[in-house]
Amino acid sequence: MGLDYPVLLAVMSFTIIPLATVFFVDKLRRPAEDAGRYWALTFVSAVLCSVAYYVSGSSHDIWWSVAVGNAAMVFTLGSVWMGCRAFNRRRPFALGVGAVTLLVGVVSALPSLDGSKWAGAPEKMLALALFSVLIVVESLRPRLRRFAGAWVLAATLAVHTVYVVLRSLAYLATGPEHPLFENVFGSAGATSINLVLVLLGGGSIIAIRVQDERHGLTRRDASGARERVLGAKAFEQLARQRLTELPRAALLVGTIDLLGPLRGAYGVAHGRGLQRTLTRIVVRHAPPGALIGVDGDRWMLLFGTDDGTEGLEPLLATAHALATALHREYETATAEVEDASSVSFGVVVAAGAPYEELLAAASAALVRDADSVRGRVAVGAVGARALA
Repeated sequence: MGLDYPVLLAVMSFTIIPLATVFFVDKLRRPAEDAGRYWALTFVSAVLCSVAYYVSGSSHDIWWSVAVGNAAMVFTLGSVWMGCRAFNRRRPFALGVGAVTLLVGVVSALPSLDGSKWAGAPEKMLALALFSVLIVVESLRPRLRRFAGAWVLAATLAVHTVYVVLRSLAYLATGPEHPLFENVFGSAGATSINLVLVLLGGGSIIAIRVQDERHGLTRRDASGARERVLGAKAFEQLARQRLTELPRAALLVGTIDLLGPLRGAYGVAHGRGLQRTLTRIVVRHAPPGALIGVDGDRWMLLFGTDDGTEGLEPLLATAHALATALHREYETATAEVEDASSVSFGVVVAAGAPYEELLAAASAALVRDADSVRGRVAVGAVGARALA
């Protein structure tokens, strides 16, 4: 039983649209970034391509639908490549991609001896092979290859490259009406390959973004086990247990200054971006074995010492220096995004204090002078156990 070409085109359209919807819903949750902008163009172009080819298949290959479909297909892979380059913090060469897309579109609009369906086919296949190879290369660069999605994307485009090259050679050697070409590399087969490309490629892009968001929110301890940022309840449970093991402990409670007004002025996605930035900085700089937790808009960091030293002064100095370093790095990381963004910490150190007292003291220190002082590191006290 042969493949039904019109049905495949319809399936292609209804496959791309849900993927595009997932991508754009996810994109609304984050601040704008270059890779996301280019990959957004990928999904828009893919939808346009599938609609154009569906019109072409339903209208006996009217010339403009072929031209739009070919150009959109080339631009789809070109924008994937631009997004990969932007993700790797490299120049995306948007003008070059635009020029190749325009060239394929113009050539596809010209009369062809093989009919309008195959107008611009060699140029389109050459461009697809070129961008497929470039995507494979870019996906395997150090920043992207940390993610499983990038390896899936590279493998998918590597297979696609081989298929496009073989299809191009068969087209040039036999022409589009030869039985060999029609049976092995015909439109229905190519659409099936493209459907797999859409599923794996689009899914890979979404996976890369999800993995990137989570990257930096976990770390490995000395034994190689993965530590993660804890929720409020899990942090409280482990903190109570940890405090029974540590003779001296320090608790940092931090919050982004003016986070509410910043959300209102720049949007929820902007606020989430600032929160992720702070979380990654805290994870990166937390002492070995420290507990890291998030409770709404508050970050909590608990660590201590059992090295036999007496007094709380060394631990307080360490905690104060850590809070200051976190504040400075956060300001540096967000300076280009929002000059008014800073982070403040309440710091408390004590020996033998229960979790509730530590948290209350650090929180009280945090809100001290909150209306007038930004980017502060305030030291709290826990009764007679605290450092005066």
